[in-house]
Amino acid sequence: MRCDTLTTRLDHMNERIDHHMTRLDGTEHRISEVEDEKAEVLKHLEKIESLLKAAVAKNEDLTSRCRHYNIRIIGIAESTKTGHMDVFMEKLLVDLFGWEAFIDTFIVERAHSSFRPHLISGAPPHPLPGFSKTFF
Repeated sequence: MRCDTLTTRLDHMNERIDHHMTRLDGTEHRISEVEDEKAEVLKHLEKIESLLKAAVAKNEDLTSRCRHYNIRIIGIAESTKTGHMDVFMEKLLVDLFGWEAFIDTFIVERAHSSFRPHLISGAPPHPLPGFSKTFF
């Protein structure tokens, strides 16, 4: 009788071990699937991060460019550039575009002649840079 009890207990333990082995195999299979999916997600995440970095860099570049409302006028004879350059630039832009177009869209913050040596006779004129707070 004692032997039957031991055999019954061993059979019961074998059943439990088989049950746990089945559950363990299922768990290992699910872990393997999750690890495979994780690798795919990480690759996708790396692509998204690189796209995000490129977009942030482009945004910073465009923001920086947006803040710099520079205008460079080339081809004005040196003899016509008289007085304060900002006043000259405003007068020139009003003459070119008309007062109505100029007054609401462009305010000259500062302007200057190009920082270069004086021109040799017959050389092309220097550019006239102007800087504005607003732009067309």
